[in-house]
Amino acid sequence: EGDIKEYLETNEVSVDELCEAAPLLKPNQVDETFKKMEVKDISEIIDLLDFIDERVINELAKNRYKKTGLTDVCELAPWMSEDALEEILEMEFGKNGIRNLEEIASYLDIKYVDKLAKRGYEKTGLTDVCKLAENMSEATLEEIAEMEYSKNGIKNIEKIAGYLSIEYIDKLAIEAISKEGIKSIIPIAPYVSQEVLSKYVKENYF
Repeated sequence: EGDIKEYLETNEVSVDELCEAAPLLKPNQVDETFKKMEVKDISEIIDLLDFIDERVINELAKNRYKKTGLTDVCELAPWMSEDALEEILEMEFGKNGIRNLEEIASYLDIKYVDKLAKRGYEKTGLTDVCKLAENMSEATLEEIAEMEYSKNGIKNIEKIAGYLSIEYIDKLAIEAISKEGIKSIIPIAPYVSQEVLSKYVKENYF
């Protein structure tokens, strides 16, 4: 053990060498050795991340975010704490809103994704909400759709229609038809149930 400690302290250890030795080392030895390394590409250290303390990975992610944006953070996300991820995403939201969060959303708590989506909607409308839709709750998607319908009618709902339940789409379509006529639902027609469309045809043409 003494020999290993001395070797790690007095030699420049490569990523490959540390990967090979990591299962035999104490956690703090891996962490301290890793901290001295210059990481050029995150892909080089993926096999090492299981042996590194979460706090060290969090710090690495924050530093990489300053240099490369979310690119490296996405790769590190599975090994990061929720708090550290959210801290970085708050910085990202301040700079770019939610438009770059699609890839990382699957690592986030659904309640936080919902919160980001609502804030993003207030900032840029539905344009970027669709990028988070897959990782949002149905309730929040419908809440945003309601806000959008109240503001702009049905024309933009198409952007998130594929993530809304058919029951909700039908409800929206029935309301829009009663207020604005059948042509108003053209943007979401592919998502409306055959039952609702058939009922309209029967009531108006037969």
